[in-house]
Amino acid sequence: MKQLYFIAIAQKSVCKLLAVSAVILLITAVQTFAQSINGESNPCPGTTYSYTFVASASGPVCWGTGWSISGGTISSSNGTVANVVWNIGATSGSITVSYYCSNGTSGSTTKYVTIRPQLRVPSISGFAGICRGGTNTYSISAVSGAVSYT
Repeated sequence: MKQLYFIAIAQKSVCKLLAVSAVILLITAVQTFAQSINGESNPCPGTTYSYTFVASASGPVCWGTGWSISGGTISSSNGTVANVVWNIGATSGSITVSYYCSNGTSGSTTKYVTIRPQLRVPSISGFAGICRGGTNTYSISAVSGAVSYT
């Protein structure tokens, strides 16, 4: 978006015009560019994942200035990369990076994640004292999210 302004300044004495100065200004809005975060969208809880700030290839040079998170913990970070451990029991979360660009713009971008449910390890039920050549039946309770049992 561009806007054109004309500014005129007149210097007068009581009886006559002494000088006139004029300036024409063309003001252009600073364009912003989409920034993003690369990394796993469906992480498992309790596991470390790396997330990377990706600046727009078509815009000014931008760099990350800080990370924040919900649903997990940042184990280490710098302006470009954050290593995250997502919370056990959490179902969703987000990671946000603040950035600053060489054209004077700044902002933040957020990536939302859906945290996978943690599978619990069931206990095995059955007789522990099986004899050589004998058979026995063992069982476990159903595991939420399990596809098959082997």
